[in-house]
Amino acid sequence: MGKWSFTIWVLPLKSLEFKKIYHNPNYVMEYVHKVKLAINLNTLYLLGELYYLKGWNLLRFKQQNEEDIANNIKKALFIFELTEKENLIKMVKEKYFENQNEKSHS
Repeated sequence: MGKWSFTIWVLPLKSLEFKKIYHNPNYVMEYVHKVKLAINLNTLYLLGELYYLKGWNLLRFKQQNEEDIANNIKKALFIFELTEKENLIKMVKEKYFENQNEKSHS
């Protein structure tokens, strides 16, 4: 499987199907399988994005405990830092960690 087919298969962001499955709670399980696939393929390519999306969707659908969500987000941040994806590091810190700080102060 080539790099581009993996990308299209993992994140069909431009397809109409994406809109349909995005609102489905079972969608979270797709990220569980895709994370395992990326690990089995021994690639960091998209692994951070997959961990981030898995964590974010677990949070959205309230399917797991907060520790599981935090672990996925932290793994994503770690991979983004390793691969020096500054824009994604900033996004994770702004979207997740700042929201967590606001929760703890309220």
